[in-house]
Amino acid sequence: MAEVATKQAESDDEELPITRVLNAATRMLARLVRVLVIPAILVTIALTLANAGSREAVGAFLVAHLGFVFWGILLLGFAVWRAWEAKQRHKVIFAPRTTKRSTEKPLMRSMGKAFSDSVDILLFRDEKPWRVAYLLITAGAAALATVNAWGPKDWPFALASGDQDATPGPAILSMVGPLVWFIVVLTRLNKIFGQRSAVIEGIHGVAKSTLKYPKPGARMSPEDRRLSAAYTAVEVKEWETLTMPRRFFVLAPTTLTVTDGKSWSEFEANLGARVPHPEGWHVERERNGRGALIAPAQYPLGVLWDGEQDPDPLTFLLGANLDDAETPLSITFGEVSPHALVTGGTGSGKTSLAEAIMAQAATKPMPWDQTLFAICHVIDPKGPFANRWFGRPNMDVTNGTRDIEIEGETNSGVVAMAFHMERVFADMNARQAILDQYANLGTWIHLPDSEKVANRMTPVYIVMDEFLDHTGKDPGTSEAVLKDNAARERLMYITGLIARKGRSLGFHLILIAQDAKMTDIGSSLIRQLAARAVMGNMDIHANARMFGNDVTIPLLPLRASSTAKRRRSLVARGS
Repeated sequence: MAEVATKQAESDDEELPITRVLNAATRMLARLVRVLVIPAILVTIALTLANAGSREAVGAFLVAHLGFVFWGILLLGFAVWRAWEAKQRHKVIFAPRTTKRSTEKPLMRSMGKAFSDSVDILLFRDEKPWRVAYLLITAGAAALATVNAWGPKDWPFALASGDQDATPGPAILSMVGPLVWFIVVLTRLNKIFGQRSAVIEGIHGVAKSTLKYPKPGARMSPEDRRLSAAYTAVEVKEWETLTMPRRFFVLAPTTLTVTDGKSWSEFEANLGARVPHPEGWHVERERNGRGALIAPAQYPLGVLWDGEQDPDPLTFLLGANLDDAETPLSITFGEVSPHALVTGGTGSGKTSLAEAIMAQAATKPMPWDQTLFAICHVIDPKGPFANRWFGRPNMDVTNGTRDIEIEGETNSGVVAMAFHMERVFADMNARQAILDQYANLGTWIHLPDSEKVANRMTPVYIVMDEFLDHTGKDPGTSEAVLKDNAARERLMYITGLIARKGRSLGFHLILIAQDAKMTDIGSSLIRQLAARAVMGNMDIHANARMFGNDVTIPLLPLRASSTAKRRRSLVARGS
């Protein structure tokens, strides 16, 4: 029914197994180096100092080759400066009265984290030409420091001892090599860490505004201090590229409740807009509310519809079934599942699922009359969805951002959407009047074909995008605000009536929302939305709201990409 329509899928087929093995081995080696490099250095130093022979041999070598001592002094001096700078930045932010510095700079990440990130960049993450350059410069500096022995009898030590005839000789090269290495590496790492800092600061800014982080101050709790600094509030666990994180943890303030999905949904949407990722972001909240792990959403591969239709007028094909290639995924609107709720994060495919149904409904002829097609009503409070379908056959579209004229009076888009629902409600009542003439029939689908042809009866689908935008009311007492609030209340009332009575009349709701809180949608309404689909990888809280705490959510099989076997899954359940 459907064929893969992404270049990524083609690259998956072209990727050799040996390439995937090598990529996985490289990632594993990078993780081991990051974790073991510091312990390995400490163990090596301890073993050297514990053995008298090793101490004497290393000491004699360093005295004869002071280039390596100079190399170590450069690194140690930078570490001391960095520790001092980190302390000064902390004082400027949290104790400004005790420091003379007035310029506030972001807090620095821990020394251990900075060192392991540096090793990871130099060995694995940086571009190949740079890694080759690091290797050559390191080898050259070590060779210069080894070949050109530089001791107390050489310049400038001889000058200090009173030998006025001492002049610089080849031994000075033992210092030049480490100095060049230090400058090149420090400059390159400083550039990369600056770019990474900008990304982390951007993530921290989104979290600070949407999760309501406390403002920095002198009297802050340890937790609040962690939230006030980007490197402590946002912990990057894995980098995908030099400057794009792949997995990171975002702390949540204690004032944010575990069940607060609205703030996290807003965070996910803003994160996708300000720090975009090609695959979108997925927020996986922890059960204890400490924070959330953020990773690429890795939504299922896109598919192209080839025009195939299910013969049942109420059944629609949704895409390829990865469990059974011969049987596509489908949804049926009937007595058991008359209405649908579609939820998921930004970019997860919520609207695309509704559009797949709409495209088939508008092009599938009715069995009782090949000239009749289903009617789709689109109610969009933000506009883009409505604009895509405006003017197409069998589509009745209202853009909630545009004013309309009703009886010579200009009304807002909110009133326009309510007016649209009034028309749908009138059509439903008209069909109810026809059905009432047949005492022994329970639903409109059992009406005689002649009756359905004469009254041009077809299924009716009401697609309401960004549904939660309809549920709230604006503050204020102006005439315009009161009119809009009254329109929203009427729209919600009609929606509830359609949910309760529409199933027997062929009127089916498809509500699209980023979250599925019963308190926001309404307990009576959400119970009528028996067909439910979660797009993308929703977290445990969203799944529980959709399907209950005791339900095991089925996952479709996973597909691998050419970069890192990137997992893609779709969670869906219809009842």
